[in-house]
Amino acid sequence: MVSRRCEYGIRASILIARESLKGNRINLRLISDKIGSPLGYTTKILQSLSNEGILLSRRGPKGGFEIAPEAMETINFHGIIMALDGGQIYSSCGLGLSECSEDHPCPIHEHFNLVRADLNAMVKKANLLQLAHGLINGKTFLNTSKKNTLIKDKKV
Repeated sequence: MVSRRCEYGIRASILIARESLKGNRINLRLISDKIGSPLGYTTKILQSLSNEGILLSRRGPKGGFEIAPEAMETINFHGIIMALDGGQIYSSCGLGLSECSEDHPCPIHEHFNLVRADLNAMVKKANLLQLAHGLINGKTFLNTSKKNTLIKDKKV
């Protein structure tokens, strides 16, 4: 339902949030490798998220990306989706038709409106703080498509 760009942006944001909670910044190359996204593509995604104020970017030897822990509770998927894909997911046709509306619906229009409403509620509820804690405590993981490796904290 979201673009590949948005998928990578969500993965990167969760990874950066996890590292930020540990007091770390994470560099571009490591983010790219961990989320399975090409470096140039990752650069553009992170630039967009930084421009929207979702990520903080620091230059220099101790630089990298971070998210202020106090901001993580207010940063949700909706904000990331809007920053990277705009509102298209909330308004486009479920079948990809250019002429789909309440007056001229496609065959799945009503059903897709219900899915969209559920999606909208979920993306506004799920915040980065919750998702980062899921990685930290080992309840969740990120699986990269590039190397099929896990990004997971080990329990001590």
